[in-house]
Amino acid sequence: MKWLAIFLSVLLTLTLILYTLLFTSFGNGLLKPVIEGRLNAALQTDAVVEKFSLDTRHFDLTIALTPSNVLSASGNYSLFGRSLDAVYSVAFEKMSELQALLERKSQGKIHINGTIKGDAEAMKITGESDIASSKSRYDVTLNAFNPAELSATITGAKLDELLALAGEKSYADATISLQTAIKGIDVQDLDGKIDLLVKNGRVDRALMRKDFNVTLPQTTFNAKVVSILKGETVDYNAAVNSNLLTLGSKGSVVIEPLGIDLGYVLDVRELALLRPLTNAPLRGSFATRGS
Repeated sequence: MKWLAIFLSVLLTLTLILYTLLFTSFGNGLLKPVIEGRLNAALQTDAVVEKFSLDTRHFDLTIALTPSNVLSASGNYSLFGRSLDAVYSVAFEKMSELQALLERKSQGKIHINGTIKGDAEAMKITGESDIASSKSRYDVTLNAFNPAELSATITGAKLDELLALAGEKSYADATISLQTAIKGIDVQDLDGKIDLLVKNGRVDRALMRKDFNVTLPQTTFNAKVVSILKGETVDYNAAVNSNLLTLGSKGSVVIEPLGIDLGYVLDVRELALLRPLTNAPLRGSFATRGS
């Protein structure tokens, strides 16, 4: 009985310590610098945990990766029900400050707001964003924490801003719209559709001349790609039109093992327009097709 009493006393003490650390404001204050240290050690950053509050039902967390780039999340959860009902936000005002973390020089800003709701069996994540000056929304359904369904809409994204976010120079500008509706993400049982539309594209002639010593004529372009996902196959139809050339391709891609069966059509209206690229005094039109 004596050893049992000692064991129960130790167990009760450890439980009280753990409860105090995890679920009280005093314990949260002790854990906050520990979390901050582990986070910075893992990401090699100087992030600051601005807010950390956790009790048995509610949590509230705010992390400043840099003074201008902040992540936050808050909501209710259930340990025993393994459920979550929360909101989250991403306010990255200066992507340039994240160069060390991203390992590339990014420019611009991103704002995302969304919700997470569900349990271990089924969870839904929604969000809205202004990435690249667009109006974007996405919905993701997880089953047992694995992606099951995905839908996303991006309207009016600017190509030059997307390139800047990716750390690339803005060699071209265009308006991009994307619609994605995927009901099956398993590569062996795909089910969905992806529509990509690029409008009012323009090549930055001055930047092309500066970086590549290429003098292009005024160059505009548009593009459209429609992809149908079914089973192990992606059927697509793509078309690119510009004042320099038109390019079309249609076919199928098998994901695993990788295989392709496609056709292409290339039509150059005037080869002289491509002289800055070919460095040859070609003239006239040129067309070819193949598979």
